[in-house]
Amino acid sequence: MKRIILTAATLLALLSPSASTVAQERIVIAPLFEYPTAPEEMASLEDRSNFLMENFWSPLDVKATTISQHALDDAFSVYVSAMQFADRDVVFKSIENLLKRLKKNPALLTQMTKAAEDNLYGSRADILSDEVYIPFLKAAVSNKKIPALRKARWKSQLAQLERSAAGSTLPSFKIEERKGGNGFFIPRHKMTIIEFGDPSCEDCRFSRLTLETNVPLRTLVDSEKVGIAFIVVSPEEGWKDEVADYPSRWLVASSEGIDDLLDVRNSPTFYVLDSEGKIVAKNVSAERAAAIAIEGVKE
Repeated sequence: MKRIILTAATLLALLSPSASTVAQERIVIAPLFEYPTAPEEMASLEDRSNFLMENFWSPLDVKATTISQHALDDAFSVYVSAMQFADRDVVFKSIENLLKRLKKNPALLTQMTKAAEDNLYGSRADILSDEVYIPFLKAAVSNKKIPALRKARWKSQLAQLERSAAGSTLPSFKIEERKGGNGFFIPRHKMTIIEFGDPSCEDCRFSRLTLETNVPLRTLVDSEKVGIAFIVVSPEEGWKDEVADYPSRWLVASSEGIDDLLDVRNSPTFYVLDSEGKIVAKNVSAERAAAIAIEGVKE
């Protein structure tokens, strides 16, 4: 197989073959197969992206006993990039067809799920999408030929993601408040922002500043229309001293083992809840969480 130069411009070339090359650092890789190229006559980005969704994995040898994980990860990253511009139904039909083809090859299904994890869920993923990742998890977890030990992590991830899915009710969890009270977290406002994090985390400190300096949000917090909770994940001794100066109107507490119950893989991780405790959004930025909460109060 010929080696190719794969750069960030590769996706652009697949979607628009006549596009000019962008000067940038290049990484040489050996592709799994020749990636499909959208026909010139397809004018719209949506049509070209749909074409890639429908044809991308066609050259994949689903009978192969093993393939290069690095090359598969790279192919999957191109696939995910094109996904952003395709019709939702086309995307999920593409995933469904791919997983059907992999069903009888547990080794390759395992590798594909690993590629999905790296590109949709892991810390290095450029695009986080639980909705797209979950079908791969379900396929791997339900495959009886994949050893239980191998898929134990994925089974745990699937359970967390399903409990934490947008539209579902946030499960109840125990908290210890900074002033010493113990109980369960209960949303009491029209909209609630929860930040799961660590007070010593630089990104968490920046997010705190972002929320504190948002004047419209602060006004809604003062009027008790929006609640903000900072929940310390994996609390260590002395955590209460670190949060002593957090805003008095915020609920500041710790929750031992919350990372086993909920999807809080990043620090910080934001959830936005409605008045019934349903998850409106998660894994959004502090700015986006504030905007969602403010808009939710208006509805």
